[in-house]
This record gives sequence, C-alpha cells and structure tokens, in this order.
Amino acid sequence: MFFYVSHKYKYILIMFCKSGCSTLRYLFTHLHFEEFNDNIFINNKNKYGLEHVHTWGPYNYNHIINNHLHKDFIIPDKFKHYKRICVVRNSYKRLLSTYFNQWLSLNVEQGPRNICSGDTFIEFLKKVKTLTGHHYYPQKINKNNRIDKYIYLSNIKELYTAYKNIIKLPEDKLKIAHDILIVNNVKKECIKKKPYVENKYFTNYNFLTDTESLDIESNGVPHYLNMYTVEAKELVLKNFSYEINVFNFKSTC
Repeated sequence: MFFYVSHKYKYILIMFCKSGCSTLRYLFTHLHFEEFNDNIFINNKNKYGLEHVHTWGPYNYNHIINNHLHKDFIIPDKFKHYKRICVVRNSYKRLLSTYFNQWLSLNVEQGPRNICSGDTFIEFLKKVKTLTGHHYYPQKINKNNRIDKYIYLSNIKELYTAYKNIIKLPEDKLKIAHDILIVNNVKKECIKKKPYVENKYFTNYNFLTDTESLDIESNGVPHYLNMYTVEAKELVLKNFSYEINVFNFKSTC
C-alpha cells in the first residue's frame, strides 16, 4: 500500500502493488514533478528525461508517506483535510498478474528475465497467503481511514473525472491527466497476453519446464480464462474474501 501526496493540491493517491501502481506512479510523476524536491531525482530527470525517471527507491522526496504497507496503518492527522482517492484492482486479475509478473519474474519493466520458479498457478495460490512480500498483500485499508473515492483499475479513466470534480486540478494539469489516462491510455508494465483457447487450462502447468514449449517470455502468457479453473477461483475467494466482498469483485471479469 502506497500513499502519494500532492501538498500543493492537497490530495493523496492511494495504491496497492499489482493494482496499476506503475501506471499511477507514471501519472503522478508527470502531474506533479515541479513539486518534487529530491536532488538525485531532479538531476536524473535533467540528464535522462522525465520518461526515464522512476518514482520509487532510492529516491526520498516529500510526496510519499514512506511505504506504509501494513493494512492497519492510519493516515497521519496532518493530512485530514486532504482528499483521498484509492485505486483497486479485481482480485482474480491481480493475483494472476502477480503470479506471472512477480512469482515467475516476468517483470517487463525491469527488462527481459528468465522464469525463476517451477510453481504452478495452483501451487502459488495455495501459498500466497503466507508470503510476506508487499506484492502479495491484500487490498485492505484501515477502516479509520476516510476514502473520498474508490476507483477500479478496470475503469481507470474515472480517475480523470475525480481529478476534475474532486481534486479540482487546473486546466493544464487536467490536460496531462486526460492525455495519459484517456487519449494515450497509458498502461505501464503490461505483459503480452495470448488469445483465449477453448477448453484448455494451464492452471497446473509448470512454465519453467515448459513441456509444451509455450515460451511465455517471448510469446506471451495464457489468457485469463485459460488460467482459472473452479479450484483456482475458490482459492482466491478463500484467501482474499474481504476485498472481494467489499468491492464486489467477480471471477468472470
């Protein structure tokens, strides 16, 4: 769970790993770069250009409330007047993305990598609740945190409307948000996906040994529907029931 803060426009953008966090960081950077105060960040921007500057470590700047990952974290009282927008993602899609992107290490944002685990999707779902890395944490916020607007990643264009009507950004900032979210529909860290194959499931497939020569690093990962059997859906529901019930996520997305 990450909190990006614009003190100038007095709002907090709340996000979770594997819930559009790379896209949202990209958006926030382009909207508010002139407010940043970290010298390394600014020097790299001047040297390489804004497109090549990442907004996570090792930079420390005044826009992030550290990296408060714990679900019981309460936003400091000094931000009580700030508007708060939180982006969430369908649990079933988020877990599948986490499996390919993090567990198998197909992290396209960090360049080509070899698959690092032989765990099948089912094996991953059976252990995900015990994993401690922040990419595996549920999308849960302490109930004492006021949230002004929840936005589903699948309808991320709503964020532009929130910037216009809730945050009330000026026209020049709204144009940046409009270009990124609507005109260009920017999506960072997207893995190539294959089309749906009827009556075929890869839920118990070992992509490391790859007996069918799928070569997902080059050819793309299987379609969502080819990864979710009844057992897989039940495991996600069992381990992430809170967020699924709160946000009414469907397994047929």
